[in-house]
Amino acid sequence: MNNITLFEKIIYVLHFFIFILFLVIPFLPNKYLIWIFPLPSLVFLVWTIFDCCPLTKYSQKNMEVKDSFSKPIFDNFFKKEISQFQLDSFASFLISLIIIISAYKLIYFNKKSIIIEEITL
Repeated sequence: MNNITLFEKIIYVLHFFIFILFLVIPFLPNKYLIWIFPLPSLVFLVWTIFDCCPLTKYSQKNMEVKDSFSKPIFDNFFKKEISQFQLDSFASFLISLIIIISAYKLIYFNKKSIIIEEITL
């Protein structure tokens, strides 16, 4: 990371924080999940509008290697180099899985609470 400004480092850390935040979305309580639920869907929209993640563009302006944000992380984690297409596919799968798990959690637990209320009445 040569010639990287403090602003770019902050954006990189913010990007990592947002990545972790998205991973914990399905585990949030329903009272928060119902408000945060649309966010993963908006990621696809933002990626489409900006042709990639805007945080990646800002955090890598002065970097020599212009990999996506998560490519070096996945290359180190899997101990082999994966293509950008594989990474994009995996990111789409992960976001879709977050949406599905969150939706199931909201539907199942709300349905369960309605049944419990009917039984107690």
